[in-house]
Amino acid sequence: MKKIIAYLFLILFLIIYGIGSSKTIMGKLKNSVFTRKSGDLYYFSYLKAYKNFRDVATILVQPLPQVSEKKVNLYALHDSYVGDMPDSMLRGVNQYKHKWFSSKSEKLISILDSSKTNVLLVEMVERNLRGFTATSIVDHIEIQQLEQNNKVQPLLEDKQTIKINDTKLKNLFFYPFLNQNLEYILFENAIGSYFKEIKAELTYKLFNRTDKDVRISADKKYLYYAQTVDTVNTTSSFCPLRQGELDKLVHELNTTYHSYKSQGFDEVYFVFPPNPVSILQTEPQSYNQLLPTLENHPHLKAKMIPLYAIFRQSPLELYLHSDSHWNKNGKQLFVNELNKKLIDLLPVH
Repeated sequence: MKKIIAYLFLILFLIIYGIGSSKTIMGKLKNSVFTRKSGDLYYFSYLKAYKNFRDVATILVQPLPQVSEKKVNLYALHDSYVGDMPDSMLRGVNQYKHKWFSSKSEKLISILDSSKTNVLLVEMVERNLRGFTATSIVDHIEIQQLEQNNKVQPLLEDKQTIKINDTKLKNLFFYPFLNQNLEYILFENAIGSYFKEIKAELTYKLFNRTDKDVRISADKKYLYYAQTVDTVNTTSSFCPLRQGELDKLVHELNTTYHSYKSQGFDEVYFVFPPNPVSILQTEPQSYNQLLPTLENHPHLKAKMIPLYAIFRQSPLELYLHSDSHWNKNGKQLFVNELNKKLIDLLPVH
């Protein structure tokens, strides 16, 4: 009997381990009927007041009309703000390929077709912007040329392919998000959440403390990612800019822009979604003005999709209340600005 129980536990463990190690299965699980109804910061803090606040916004931002021509091949390196942006949101795009910065195992293979307009989009949230260098995206992208006979030039080195395959093999047994996925499978359920909420409420009411990664906005309406509101880390909207820092950042962006233009891209765009607190400005501290100063820097040659002024001027609610991301309106505003750039690249008849 003990052996049977032991075997059952072993089988159960292997099933859970297999599910947690599978990007495909976890993706389907998280997008199924078990999808989280609240934002990521609620699941950090378990503050009940911010539960079920995932995205209740009605989409009030109208998308741009469709265009008949599809001449742009768009390649995007991005974080979770762009995420899995569907092709249907894009205008004038023949082909869209993208890669998350967090995905280390594979590169964004960019096959540049001279019969199309090849565009590289680099999206990085404001909190990571001050760490950007010209080498930030080198390890994430590989450029190939489409020859006239429609054959792709072979990869530069077989060693690279071996390295990628070796990484895939390692991820099969040591998946980088395994711990996070196992916690999701085992504890993200009604019973586990109930007890976590009780503990979180008591800690907050008795000691005025929340999870170390979460801060409550001054008006009590939003949860903020802690590193975006402290005054020490460069990820914060309130950490002052150092002398010469902006000039160095502009140099790095310009270098990256010219580098990928010289390697065959017809255009390269950068977009830096603002930290929620930079736009909402609910806190008593003063914003360091990183984005508007960068977007208007006199020596900036890199092409930007500027969002700060557009977001600040919008009368709409653009950010989630219990999450570190924009809502559907914020995302559609960004997509509209991106599509304007893409449409402008289409040939004029």
